[in-house]
Amino acid sequence: IIPGLSNNLYLTKACPTSCIAVSLTASSEITSGFIILFPLNKHEDISSIVGISSLVISSIDYKEKSKIVYLYTPYGHDSIRANHSKDMKKGLLGFTTTLNQVNYIKTNAKFPTLIEYNLVKTNFDLASSIKNITAITAILKVIQNIPDDANHERLFNYIIEIINGLYTN
Repeated sequence: IIPGLSNNLYLTKACPTSCIAVSLTASSEITSGFIILFPLNKHEDISSIVGISSLVISSIDYKEKSKIVYLYTPYGHDSIRANHSKDMKKGLLGFTTTLNQVNYIKTNAKFPTLIEYNLVKTNFDLASSIKNITAITAILKVIQNIPDDANHERLFNYIIEIINGLYTN
């Protein structure tokens, strides 16, 4: 099992050409399922190439065309530079919109940069109700104040459940 990642990702084979193969399975057993080959350089970490589930907390402008996006993940808080995210043609609006659920891949640098993302769910329509806006504001304040040593995986899943519950109320 790859440390720090979900239990359904397994390092299955090291390649002689500086790459790894990862098997994605639905259970805790390794199967001969889906295989992905990822090229690695000698300074790269496995977490930089496997998508990370997250919730967008906020984003701020950075330089002329980019934003810094603050996220909450099952591993804690994260911040990533999204280059050219102010350019509507680049398709990064889903990654920079507060409360969206996204999976992302980032560089392994001191100031990580977004490589790729996938919009899992947009929660933009929750802001159409004043009652929901109050709840969302409270949720975001709680997330921003979660300490580094908290059980982030449990809290992340609970926060997602709370947000999904806002649709039924």
